Amino acid sequence: MSLPKPVLEREKALKSLSTREKILLCFQCGTCVGGCPIARAISRYSPRKILEKILLGDAKNILTSDLVWLCAYCHTCYERCPQQVGLSNVFMDLKNLAADMGNVPEELAKEALQMIRTGWIVPSSPVIDRRRVEMKLPPIPKVNVAEIQEIAKATGFLNLIPEAKKRGGGRGV
Repeated sequence: MSLPKPVLEREKALKSLSTREKILLCFQCGTCVGGCPIARAISRYSPRKILEKILLGDAKNILTSDLVWLCAYCHTCYERCPQQVGLSNVFMDLKNLAADMGNVPEELAKEALQMIRTGWIVPSSPVIDRRRVEMKLPPIPKVNVAEIQEIAKATGFLNLIPEAKKRGGGRGV
């Protein structure tokens, strides 16, 4: 006798999560939602509902949506959870799985590529450089961009970013 498709999908998603044992402890009390600043600001975001969908076998829809990327890692849910599910760790796993599936938000991918190219997500500008001199602050330190690029390539990070994929795995970053 084989398992129903939703159960198989749930088991597959849970097997790929390092935090799967913790997810199974969730009894859907909603404490995570009550303290979540993102849930207060974005009504469609609910850590409890995300876990519920995973537990019910709907992990694919979660991993292909933008919901997992909304977690800000404030760790409020982590601190408040009576079952010590460790939602911050669960969301890190979910983001990694989503990225493996090619679901990386465009803006995040652009910021990542900017950091890999320049060492900064927001590069310095001549105005900031001038103000630092006027305030007798030291110049912003140089970043070893080659080292960042080497780490990105060695870890396969560039293969997760759609724009980098278009360039052949990050060549020419």
